[in-house]
Amino acid sequence: MKYDDWSKMIFVDNLDFNNLLKEQRLSDNIPCIYFLFDDWELIYIGETTNLRSRSYKHYYEKQYYSDIKNTFVSPFNKIGYLELETLNKDERYKIEQDYIENYKPKYNDYNWYYETQIYPMIKEQQEKYGGT
Repeated sequence: MKYDDWSKMIFVDNLDFNNLLKEQRLSDNIPCIYFLFDDWELIYIGETTNLRSRSYKHYYEKQYYSDIKNTFVSPFNKIGYLELETLNKDERYKIEQDYIENYKPKYNDYNWYYETQIYPMIKEQQEKYGGT
């Protein structure tokens, strides 16, 4: 699959974030590359085997870090995804990296991640509660 094959993309909008784990339009057992949008601005690209759960985690992280430090963390209101159940993890990772390299979503920018308050907050929580 080419990195620019948008014809197979499944889009989901009008998300009910209070019931995201029950959202039937999001795959829960299918490997995929996913795309988070703020309106139609592509802001993040990721890879997962459970989009429903991963979407919830993105939303929870947004709420958690915004509430704790009043920090702006990836808002999204639309999700697009490509089901890639015939590909292994390495193949999906390569496609994910191709998309990131070509579209450069702002929240896939690792410099942004380390230069904002988010990374220090995560490290602070890890030190406080243990974990890596």
